[in-house]
Amino acid sequence: MRVGNRTRIGFVSELRCECGRSNCRETVPAVAETYRRTADHRLVMPAHANGEVVVRAADRFFVVVRER
Repeated sequence: MRVGNRTRIGFVSELRCECGRSNCRETVPAVAETYRRTADHRLVMPAHANGEVVVRAADRFFVVVRER
């Protein structure tokens, strides 16, 4: 999902949630991409952060990274 989002940035106003659920169709605002900062961070809906560490938070999205 992350690869698809990175190729669409600048062309869309919404990006797909990167939670990893195969059936997830939720979206986050495209501006969320500016908060990612590193490749191992993912953009997810707040309710979809499952066991990951939240490194940045907004009303409509979280930036998360898996604990190592």
